[in-house]
Amino acid sequence: MDESRPLENSMDCYIDAHSHLSDERVGAHALSLIARARAAKVGMTLLGGTHASEWAVQEDLKTQEPEFVRTSFGIHPWWVEALSEEDLTGQFHALLACADRADAIGETGLDYSKKRDPSRFPLQREFFRKHLVLARTIRKPLVLHVVAAHADALKLVLEANPGVPLLVHGFSGSAEEAVLWIKAGAFLSFGGGILRKNGNQKTKKALLATPLSHLLFETDAPDQAWRSDLVNEPALVSEVYSGAALLLQVPVAELREIVRANFSKIR
Repeated sequence: MDESRPLENSMDCYIDAHSHLSDERVGAHALSLIARARAAKVGMTLLGGTHASEWAVQEDLKTQEPEFVRTSFGIHPWWVEALSEEDLTGQFHALLACADRADAIGETGLDYSKKRDPSRFPLQREFFRKHLVLARTIRKPLVLHVVAAHADALKLVLEANPGVPLLVHGFSGSAEEAVLWIKAGAFLSFGGGILRKNGNQKTKKALLATPLSHLLFETDAPDQAWRSDLVNEPALVSEVYSGAALLLQVPVAELREIVRANFSKIR
């Protein structure tokens, strides 16, 4: 992406590395959520694309908020599972036609969690490979969704050697898996899971194993709320930074500066 583009003018802004303001659940509220985020000193967010109907929404939001919105077009592993092969092929052809207008490719990746259908795992791998080739061809960063499938996802990335920045969003792997992703050159984005009272200790250990030079933070809004009374939105990403700052023993202001520098390498 164009690294000459400045981030938000304010040097104390937060970056939300992954959100879903193009999701149909957000709908017409997206611009008001962006206004709330700006008021909360959030300077930018990268939208995760999950299927074809979101891509045009992302473009429209970026037209209206060009300094705040970064776009990512892809077919999420859940949609790879849900759609027929005919529909998937059609969506991927549509992606090929518009991918050059996106800031990144994704979400793509693998999800082998218990809720997923193992009979569709081969199809997930097939379309992950297609995304890897596309990103390599048009030189766009990749936004990855990887759940309970880090070994296979890493294997496919290393085989494809896309040669572009990688963002593993909502990282939920182990510290050992974090180290392997970092060796592959990936940036790891952590969300509200580190804030839950009975939070995932594995994820916290992974955060501590990640060098500051490879860290990002996100809300994944409207998903991944860290409290039962919370309606998640980008304006709340400062809470993730604060929780991470306590774990890492790094001032929030320093984390903001580090994340801005990291994000500039993939946006």
